[in-house]
Amino acid sequence: MSMTDAISTISQIQATLTRLNTGGAPVSTTSAPNATTSATFAQTLAAAGTPAFPAVPELSGAAPGTGSATGAAIAADAKKYLGVPYVWGGTDPKTGLDCSGLVQRVYKDLGIDLPRVAIDQGNAGTAVPNLAAAQPGDLLVMNGGQHIGIFMGNNQYIHAPAPGERVRIENIPAGAVFDKIARIIPNAPAAPALPAGADLLSTLQAALATGRAA
Repeated sequence: MSMTDAISTISQIQATLTRLNTGGAPVSTTSAPNATTSATFAQTLAAAGTPAFPAVPELSGAAPGTGSATGAAIAADAKKYLGVPYVWGGTDPKTGLDCSGLVQRVYKDLGIDLPRVAIDQGNAGTAVPNLAAAQPGDLLVMNGGQHIGIFMGNNQYIHAPAPGERVRIENIPAGAVFDKIARIIPNAPAAPALPAGADLLSTLQAALATGRAA
C-alpha cells in the first residue's frame, strides 16, 4: 500500500468514526484526529473491514509482589533501629534485636514476610553473584549462615553485631567473603515494548497530519 493509499484509508476510517460518534449528524471537519481512544479506533477499523492495531499495554512501575517496597526503602527503614541493643533471639526493638530479628523486622515494616533465622532468610532471596553487584536492601549472610546484615550501599551494611553491642552501620572490610548475598526485592521489570501495530498506527497518523499540513 502506498502512502497516498494509507492516508486515504485513514481519512475514510476517521469519517466513519465521526459518523458513528454523532449518530450520522454532520460535524465540523476541524476536530482533532486524536480525539478518540485507541480502543474505539480499533473497533472502527474492524467495522470498516481493516485489521485492527493491537491496543497499547498499560504500564506499571510497581515490582510484582512487593507493593511499594524498594531496596532503598529497606535501607532507609533499617536506620530507625540504629542503637537498639543486641538481644539473642530478640524480635522487638523495644527490648532488643538479634541479627535476623533486625532483618525480619525491617522487611516486615514494608510488608514483606521473611523466615526467622539468618540462613533461611538468605535462602528466601535470589543469589547476587558478588558485592560489586549488590544493591541497597540486599542481605549479606556470613559466618556460615549464623550472621546476617542489610547492605546499605557505599560499601556499608547495617547489622546487630553481638551481645553487649547495638545495631550499627559499618564499613565492609576489604576482601570480606560472604556465604551468600541475597536479593529479596527483585529489580523493577523493564517496560514492555510497544506492539509493532501501534508503531505503524503512529506512523500513519503522522503521515496523515503531514498530508493535511501540505
